[in-house]
Amino acid sequence: MSIDKIITYAVTVAFPCFILLVYLIPDDTSKNIILAALCVLFAALTLLFIKKRGILRLEKRQILLVMSVLSVFVVMLGYMTGIKFGFVKNPIVTLYLWKYILPYAVIIASSEIVRKTLLAQQSRFVFIFTYFSFVILDCAMLSGGIIFDRYDDFADFFGMILFPALTSNILYHYLSGRYGALPNIVYKTVISLYRYVIPILPKMPDMMLSFAKIILPLIICLCIYELYRKKKSVVSRVRNRIGIAAVCVSFVLTFACVMLISRQFQYGLIVVGSESMSGEIEKGDGIVFEQYDGQVLEEGRIIVFNRDGTEIIHRIIDVENINGEIRYYTKGDANDSADPGYITSDDIVGTLTLNIKYIGLPTIWIRSLFT
Repeated sequence: MSIDKIITYAVTVAFPCFILLVYLIPDDTSKNIILAALCVLFAALTLLFIKKRGILRLEKRQILLVMSVLSVFVVMLGYMTGIKFGFVKNPIVTLYLWKYILPYAVIIASSEIVRKTLLAQQSRFVFIFTYFSFVILDCAMLSGGIIFDRYDDFADFFGMILFPALTSNILYHYLSGRYGALPNIVYKTVISLYRYVIPILPKMPDMMLSFAKIILPLIICLCIYELYRKKKSVVSRVRNRIGIAAVCVSFVLTFACVMLISRQFQYGLIVVGSESMSGEIEKGDGIVFEQYDGQVLEEGRIIVFNRDGTEIIHRIIDVENINGEIRYYTKGDANDSADPGYITSDDIVGTLTLNIKYIGLPTIWIRSLFT
């Protein structure tokens, strides 16, 4: 094995190992500064000791322009959601400059130099290992340590940090391997740092934000690939179109699931966590419900309602009108007795529309690990 390969493999393996040590640092400011210093160190090592190879294509300037425009478009798209969901204040403090903006800018620029130099070596091992190294780096930047005390911590990490890091680095690897570091630096700088500069942020639901962070990089990667790929045979073009159609169908289905889970539209989704409705609705089923709009409901309807902060799915067994107030009495089909007391329209979340059998079992199993 040549000395160049030994140095390349050593840097490739050492980079994520040093990043993993940063997870032990609880303070965000110290963590970000150390990450920035590590990235600068490894950028210097790759530039000084790893053989340079040209990888840039003729479309270099076009891709740089495209990614610059797309970065602004992605930010604007996020703010357009504020028209429906509203905005929240994002107070600007001086510490943001030292705590986030400068360290993140240094991390992005220096780490992309590392990525570009390593990918230029045209090694499959380096390609794969570097991909996971940058996933680890992104997680280190955005998480304050991986300690899952609650199910919500687990879901937030995977939905808001890990899965977006996995898909984003597919795009970044693709761009860096073909067009160099600059398109990634421009794009990542804009979409990562705008939130520390603009005084208001869109109040997008976490589920929709997670979906956008996961799916947008894949869409951008697919579009750039289709725009700049070389023309191939008719058979290859047909296969590509089939692949694109499959991606589009998957996108639509995933977006529909996100709309249901976010509950920001007419329909919502809830997973059944008990056996009180066994017979018709089992534990682990996914219930699609229509948002309740105040209409009087008849006896026998299955509804979703709030009681003491818990959402319950039971059947209406009686309806009373007491001095103009509609009172609903409910019971689980598998329960021996009715629910205590009654509920009113203010307690009702929605009415059953569709029961999807066992779709929520993975959620039930994962939640059981935290109880």
